[in-house]
Amino acid sequence: MSKPLGRAIPPDFHHVEKYALNALDTAARPKRVPVAVGSNWYTGMDTPQLASDGTYWIGKSRMGTVRGGHCYCLEPAGRSERDESSWWAFYDQGQEGACEGFGHSRMMSLLNRKRYDAFWLYDQARILDGQPSEEGTTNRAALEVLRTRGHVVVHARQNTADRHGTPDLAEGISAYRWATTVDEILTALGTPTADHVVLLNSWGTQWPHRVSMPATTLERLMREQGEAGVVTDK
Repeated sequence: MSKPLGRAIPPDFHHVEKYALNALDTAARPKRVPVAVGSNWYTGMDTPQLASDGTYWIGKSRMGTVRGGHCYCLEPAGRSERDESSWWAFYDQGQEGACEGFGHSRMMSLLNRKRYDAFWLYDQARILDGQPSEEGTTNRAALEVLRTRGHVVVHARQNTADRHGTPDLAEGISAYRWATTVDEILTALGTPTADHVVLLNSWGTQWPHRVSMPATTLERLMREQGEAGVVTDK
């Protein structure tokens, strides 16, 4: 299965250096929060492998070749922070390279327990990046839109075809930082000793709801110009 991607590599990484998560005191760093990752996506990651215990995995065997950049949300620890089954179907980017809007909207749903207009966020991030007619955008742009404009709630009787509603700053974030190591990502997720992360993709029910990825694979992706945005203040 080969679905659209859409993460653009930023022209520089000054934002990561300037707003690194490790610049905060340890006590001030958030715990048990979702993390939006932008990284290379390999052909071997398109088809998760079913393990004997019923879990799905990517990145445990041959990765294949890079077919583009992708944004996805990592699920934090804790029952109350878990992704709803209904969001699995709702967050489907379809045939558009809108992963940045979807990965970050999934993150906001986990934080606020509401559904959001991922296509609105994607469109606004492209405008902020200065490329409204191009497919794809950056993690930085998506987070900046959430910080400066908020987000658009999709209510129970709506769907993303009703786009777009009115953005509400209260539905956004006040601050965010960049995790620069896998240990920082695991700690933010509330799983500091885990050997894997749980990935929530945005390809609807055509892709498993939850897919695990070894922490060593995530470490490799982070070294390859990966980014990991962590909301530090809603």
